[in-house]
Amino acid sequence: MSDPTSNPYAPPTSGEPASDFGLAWQIEGLDLRAKNGVTLPMVDLFTGTREENMNTITQTVKVMTADRVFKGIVVFGIFIALRSYFELERFGVFLPFLILMMLLHRLGLLRKNPNSEIRVFVYVEGVRLRQASMRRRIRVISLVLLGLLMFVPAFVELGPLGLFGDWLAWGFPGATLGLIAIAVWVVVDKPKPQPVADQAGWVRFRNIHPEALSYLRERQAENLETIRITEPGRHRLVRTTYYYRYPLRMLLGKKIFNPLAVIQIALLKWFRSPLLVRKTYDFREADRVLVQEMCSSIRKAVDRWLASQENWHFIEGQRLPSPAGDITVETAIIASPELDHVMFIHHVWPLIRPQAGTTSVKFLSCSINGTSIWTQDHPHLDLNLPNVEEHRAHGSPDRVFQAHLRNCEGHMIRGPGSVEAWLRRIEEEQEITDRVLTDRGYQDEARQSA
Repeated sequence: MSDPTSNPYAPPTSGEPASDFGLAWQIEGLDLRAKNGVTLPMVDLFTGTREENMNTITQTVKVMTADRVFKGIVVFGIFIALRSYFELERFGVFLPFLILMMLLHRLGLLRKNPNSEIRVFVYVEGVRLRQASMRRRIRVISLVLLGLLMFVPAFVELGPLGLFGDWLAWGFPGATLGLIAIAVWVVVDKPKPQPVADQAGWVRFRNIHPEALSYLRERQAENLETIRITEPGRHRLVRTTYYYRYPLRMLLGKKIFNPLAVIQIALLKWFRSPLLVRKTYDFREADRVLVQEMCSSIRKAVDRWLASQENWHFIEGQRLPSPAGDITVETAIIASPELDHVMFIHHVWPLIRPQAGTTSVKFLSCSINGTSIWTQDHPHLDLNLPNVEEHRAHGSPDRVFQAHLRNCEGHMIRGPGSVEAWLRRIEEEQEITDRVLTDRGYQDEARQSA
C-alpha cells in the first residue's frame, strides 16, 4: 500500500529524525497506520506532548498465524505425552517442559515470519516513559507469580517440607491474588492508543490525542508539498540484502567480545533468520549534504581530522536512510591537499538510539597502473576484486592512515586529478562492488520502488 509520492528524505522538523510518510506511516481519517519497524515523529500519541529529547518505547502487535497455533498444539501434546508415557509427577515434567518451551520460543524468534510480530517505535513524554518502565517491572512480577502457581503444587507433592512447606502453602493463594490484582491494574492502566493489526506488516493506532493528530497531519501535508515541488513522481531503487550471508565478524562489529551477542548472531546466521533480511536503498539514492547538515558524530570526526592534517578538505557528504526509516548511514569524504588520497568517515545509527551508532574510517589511493589500495579499520568482505588491494588496520584514524601509507609503498600513487574525477572514480568502484555483491547472492537486483 505504498504511496508513489512518498519521500523518505524529507527534512526533519525541530531536530527530530525524518520519517518516511508514504511508505512507512500515514494518516487515514482519525487513525494512524504504521509499517513494521518504523519510528514515528516526535510527538506523544496519547497526550499530544512535544518536547526536546523525548524517548522512544516499542509498541508490539503479535499477529496470530497458523504456525503459531500449530506450535502451541505441538507443545501441549508433548506435555501430555511426557506425563502419561513416563508417569511423571508435575514437578518432574515441569522443568523439561519449561526448557522445551524456551527453546521453541528462541527458534521461533529466529525463523519467524517478519510480519507475525510488528514493532513500531513511538515517542513518549517523561511521565509515560516511567509508566512504561513500571509496566515492564509488573510483567516480571507477574511471571514470578505465575511460576509460584506452577511450582507450589509440585513442591507440595514432594512431601512434608517443614517450615518451608508452611510458607509454600501461603504462596499459592498469595500468588493467585497477586495475579488477579495485576490483571485489574493492566485493564485500568492500559493506554488508549494501542496498535492493532492491520494489513500484512502494518498496524493501526486509534484514539489518538487531537493535538498529536493535528501535528501529524501538518507534517504529512508539508512533506507531500515538498515532494510535489522538488521531486514529482520520484521512484527509488530498492533491493533486498541478505545479511545472514555476510561473515559473522562483520555482523558483530564492536560486540565481538560479547559471548551472548556472538551466540545470538551466529544462530541468526545459521537459521537464515528473516531478521537478517532487510530492504535497502541502492547507493545511488544517497542525498548529498553539507558537512554542517550531517550528524554530530560525523562533524566532530571531520573537525578533528582537518585540525590534525594540514590542507585536507571536505569534498562531499552523503546521507542514505533505510526504507523502513529506522537506520541512517552518513558518509563524509575528505581529500588530501594533492588529491592523491581520500578518506571516508562512515557513521551508522538507529534512529531510536542515536548514541548506539558506530563510526568507521577507510582510505583510498590509486596507482598509475589503475590499482585501488584500500585501508580500513573495520572488517570487510574479501571479494578478491581485480586491481583492488584491501587491508585492515587498527587504532585511531591517524594510525589507520599511517598504515595506509605503508600499504601504498611500492606503488606509484597518482590521484585522478580533480575532485570531480575522484567522485566519478569512487562511484565506479561502488558500481563494481555492487555488481559483485549481487552476482554472489549477498543482495538481489535493484528495482524501482512502487
